[in-house]
Amino acid sequence: MAAPSPSTSRPASAFPFPFSASRAGAEKPAEGQALPAAEPNKKKPPCRACTDFRSWILDQRKQSDLLFLATNNR
Repeated sequence: MAAPSPSTSRPASAFPFPFSASRAGAEKPAEGQALPAAEPNKKKPPCRACTDFRSWILDQRKQSDLLFLATNNR
């Protein structure tokens, strides 16, 4: 089966921006409406994997520091 030919009535959309220019401003509120309140920049706690990784890295540093001190004090 042959591939479909592109439509000549409308150009193909660009990859990262699949919607048309007419929809680009659709998220903006109409005149007279208030803008949505900006959320304060609250720092979210790290995920469990990040917490575990940071703990592991700290343990590795402690072990390497102890090993370094033990070998240099001889």
